[in-house]
Amino acid sequence: MWPMRFVQRAKRYWELGNPLRKRIAYIGWQGHENLGDEMLYEAHKRLFPDYHVLPFVSLSKKRRDLHRRIARRDVFQAGCLGGGTLINRAKGYEYKLARLLAECSPVFCLGTGVANPEFWEGRDGWGADLRAWIGLLKQCRFVGVRGPMSADLLKQAGLQDVEVVGDSALVLARDSYKTNGETKTLGINIGTSRGNVWGSEEDMLQKMAQISIKALADGWHILYLCVWPIDYDITVRLAELTGITDPKIHMITNDTEQALDLCERCTVFIGMKLHAVVCAICAGVPSIMIEYRPKCRDFMASLDMEEFNVRSDSLNPAELMDMIQLIRSKRTSIQEKMQERVLHYKQLLVRRAKSISDMIKDEH
Repeated sequence: MWPMRFVQRAKRYWELGNPLRKRIAYIGWQGHENLGDEMLYEAHKRLFPDYHVLPFVSLSKKRRDLHRRIARRDVFQAGCLGGGTLINRAKGYEYKLARLLAECSPVFCLGTGVANPEFWEGRDGWGADLRAWIGLLKQCRFVGVRGPMSADLLKQAGLQDVEVVGDSALVLARDSYKTNGETKTLGINIGTSRGNVWGSEEDMLQKMAQISIKALADGWHILYLCVWPIDYDITVRLAELTGITDPKIHMITNDTEQALDLCERCTVFIGMKLHAVVCAICAGVPSIMIEYRPKCRDFMASLDMEEFNVRSDSLNPAELMDMIQLIRSKRTSIQEKMQERVLHYKQLLVRRAKSISDMIKDEH
């Protein structure tokens, strides 16, 4: 039997070489068992149903020319800087975007986030150059970002032609919501981020345990959503600190519909990982965001839900329990407002994707 890596490589070359396929090159972090990045990749596939959205592979000019002679079209008809906080985050993505711009046209981004220097400056692993990013983004035909904070960062750096289109995963939101989840069911998500959080991960864990204990004492059932295998151990620790001997920990890393089904069971959701909360909101569940990085606030600000955004270094268990009770008592009105904003961005993303598709057809 052929080793799996050879099978995967053969499949990749067939996908790239098939002359009958129209392709969009995608830059993202999919393929790492992280639900958020898989949701974003799936969202782009849904937004561009006439194209095969494939991870970007940089090819030599010789190979591109050979493909053009055989297929009478470019390998990629367009390029996309995908979802996630990719802009101003790391040199690797900057280099990939530069290669993408050199190898295909048009290039666009739809719902991408911008890393905030307020948080990242001075931290290990951050080596971005926003000026260089601006130079590359000015070559893109459309720049749509996740939220108002991302847009402001780019505008302040000199890119004025930028639009807030929402997180691209919002296109996966369900068209109708359940009015109520299961009785007093609290969905919880926690994770680890190699220490790159506001405050400390240990303090956040202890505070989340205190919130969970208060919820249990008040008659709530707790359901855990884990969206990345690396987050499983800290989720188990949270359950242990809470005193739950048989916790319901649901590990979902690549099945959006399963995650939406799970979130629908919740009355209220409180989460740390951005797309765990995005998933809950896509399922119509009023949610509290634990802002471990500024990207979380950027998303909640896009939905006018900053009142339910709490920084991870400012967690107050009593106040958060009050917030959970407030959401439960006003769930319907909060859900209606949330649905209005989600629908706005879902429709906007579809319209912008249609315009981009028309632009691609005009050029190819």
